[in-house]
Amino acid sequence: MSHEESFSIDGLMCGTCLVEVLERLHHVEGVVDVGIDLHTGGRSPVTVRGHDPVAREALVAAVTDAGFRMTNHSFRTSPTGRSPQVRRDHRDRTATDDMPIGGSWR
Repeated sequence: MSHEESFSIDGLMCGTCLVEVLERLHHVEGVVDVGIDLHTGGRSPVTVRGHDPVAREALVAAVTDAGFRMTNHSFRTSPTGRSPQVRRDHRDRTATDDMPIGGSWR
């Protein structure tokens, strides 16, 4: 079973900022996958997945070290039934025909 942590980050202005935070969060022990919904200059929602709960202090430190401020310290944690790998494997398929993107008709 995997765990999901959700919080927000203030002040992300561009793709470079986004990549900096993503890289730092990926280096936190226990992190398997990170998703950030960039809201330029506003509050950007973040979802971090791990096989076990990830140390919240380490997440805060990663965001702070990247030069940004975490705005939602309530950390909504929810166990998920499917592994992050299963979710990633389904992202490269279309919803209507289940054909791999970039694939060919056979």
